[in-house]
Amino acid sequence: MARRVEDVVFVGLSILLAFWALATLSWPFGWDQGLFAWVGDVVSRGGLPYRDAWDLKGPAVHYTFAAAQWVFGAHSWSIRVFDLFGLTVAVWVLFRVLRDLDSNTAARYGAMLFVLWFASGSYWHTAQPDGWIAMLTIVACGPLLAARAPRWFYYAFAGMVIGVISLYKFPYLVLGAVVIADIWIRSGPWTRRVGLSAVVGVGWLAPIAVAVWWFAAHGGLVELYEVTLVYPMEVYASAELGGLSQRVRGLVEHVLTGPVAVMVLPILPLGLYASWRLDRRATVVLTIWLAVSMAVVMLQGRFFLYHWLPTLPPMVILAAIGIARVVAELREVDRSAVPGIRWLAAGVGLMLLGHTIVRPTVETGRWLAWSVGAISRDQYEAGFGSPAEDLAVARYLREHSEPSDGVVIWGWNSAVLFLSQRISPTRFGYSMPLMMGDGHPIQERYRTEFLCALEDSPPRYIVVGSLSTQILHGTYHLEDFPAFHRMVKEAFVPIETFGSLRLYERFGETSLDPSPCDAIANRP
Repeated sequence: MARRVEDVVFVGLSILLAFWALATLSWPFGWDQGLFAWVGDVVSRGGLPYRDAWDLKGPAVHYTFAAAQWVFGAHSWSIRVFDLFGLTVAVWVLFRVLRDLDSNTAARYGAMLFVLWFASGSYWHTAQPDGWIAMLTIVACGPLLAARAPRWFYYAFAGMVIGVISLYKFPYLVLGAVVIADIWIRSGPWTRRVGLSAVVGVGWLAPIAVAVWWFAAHGGLVELYEVTLVYPMEVYASAELGGLSQRVRGLVEHVLTGPVAVMVLPILPLGLYASWRLDRRATVVLTIWLAVSMAVVMLQGRFFLYHWLPTLPPMVILAAIGIARVVAELREVDRSAVPGIRWLAAGVGLMLLGHTIVRPTVETGRWLAWSVGAISRDQYEAGFGSPAEDLAVARYLREHSEPSDGVVIWGWNSAVLFLSQRISPTRFGYSMPLMMGDGHPIQERYRTEFLCALEDSPPRYIVVGSLSTQILHGTYHLEDFPAFHRMVKEAFVPIETFGSLRLYERFGETSLDPSPCDAIANRP
């Protein structure tokens, strides 16, 4: 009876997740996805990240968005299709790994847990590079757990995948330690271990070398270096990230309150024990995998929910192995000797799976209500919060402007540019690089470049929007950029308000005296 209940629950969860997958195609962008989509749009128009569209993330992020737009068109759902494809591949690999390492039961629970825990992140935390890193690490590191004697070409492949991961977020290059650890834990002559480690290194360097060559060939290598390395270390990292104690506190808070960690923590010791009895080498690799992933999150020093996604694969694998051991033992229990224990275990299992069902269920229910006409499009979009404002501004711009009209975003609302298919006259699609780093030479140079570009190509509209105080660690206003504030006051007039967003239209000349172009600095 308990087994039948378990089967019914899994069928029900599978149906829920199928509808959830369809619902994600209607989801809007959060601030991050809007920025990435705008950079991807610039790339699809022939531009280059960093040189023509400024953003901190690695180039793989922008080219992923550009590829999704190239295949499916300039829609907000294009990247969601890519997200679902990556999730499907990762879950398929995870299922096979757990089946070979442990059992079909572990594979079944592991696959369901991974999708459910990923789905519990909502629209803001999916379609993010951290999620893709989690999926790619399953592809790179997962098969090593069950493989008895991997050939050299698999290690080369794993190294290349880690190289691609590091092009999403550079700190994750240390995930190569997981693959190297697998090599050195296995028995064999040291010459073979050294050779395979070198193979991993060559595989890792290959995508890095291609990226460097690409930017050098297109005249953007200097910008790549400055925006992804110099700016993060000199400006971004200085924004009150805190020391070691604050980072440890962030880890502890996630472990105790995170929607996944708080539920998986009790089962992890059992999973470690069961995994150790199964395969000690695989257990060591899993432990290193989890430790390295957590260390990188702590290194970043910003604890948004999606930042923890790369820690999900090793946690899911250990949890699935632990659950499989419990299920196997319970199936051997004499019902008369321990009455009700299977029902108790079923209840615990439902709690483990069920705590992540709430958000996907609510979001899928709202989508179904909109799909059948029970709620309007405006009501549906309003349920997502601030993205509804971006959508409203984008619709207004599409209806009242031409594609050639320039639009400047003062805030974090880069999605407006992508959704309206309007052009930014500068490479700054959001205001962080113009605000962060008070008095730093890079900030001063960026501000001068920004003002000069506005003089050369006056925008028709300016959107004054939302600023992330979580990242900036302070509240910024137009007045904090005096020259730009003066330009807005003298040449623009407010015409519409969309929630917290205010739209200005140009009515006069945007020239400044003295002209910022006279003092513009050469890019390094």
